[in-house]
Amino acid sequence: MCAYVTRRLIFLPVLLIIVLAALTAYTAFNHAAALRRGQEDVNHTHQVMETTQRLFSSIQDAETGQRGYLLTERDDYLQPWRTGTVVIPQELSRLRRLIADNPEQIERVGQLQQATTLRLVILRETVEAMQRGETQVARDMIRSGRG
Repeated sequence: MCAYVTRRLIFLPVLLIIVLAALTAYTAFNHAAALRRGQEDVNHTHQVMETTQRLFSSIQDAETGQRGYLLTERDDYLQPWRTGTVVIPQELSRLRRLIADNPEQIERVGQLQQATTLRLVILRETVEAMQRGETQVARDMIRSGRG
C-alpha cells in the first residue's frame, strides 16, 4: 500500500505539470494566431492607404498636366494627364478589390469613383477644347469651378 501511495503522490504532480504545459502551449498557439491575424490586418490597412495615396497623386498629376497644357499649349505637358487617365481607373479598381469586405468603405469608394470620374471628364473636356483651338472655352470651363 505504501508503494501505491508513493506512485500516486508522484503521478499527481506529473499530471499537473503535463496539464499546465498543454495549457501553456494552447495559449501560446492562440496568441500567435491572433498576432498573425493582427499583422495581416495592419498589412491590409497599409495597402489600402498606399493605394489611396497613389490614386490621389495620380489625380493631382493629371490636373497638373492639364493645367500646364492649358497655360503653355505644349503637348508635352499632357503626359501626366495621359498617364493619369490610364492609372486612375486601375488604382480605383485595386482599391475596390482591397475593401471588398467592408460595406461602409465600398460605399465611400463608390462616391470617390463618381467624383473622380466627373473630374476626369472635366479635365478631358478642357483639354479637348484647347486642342480644337477653343482656348477661351477651356479657360472658362476652369473658371467656372465645375468639378
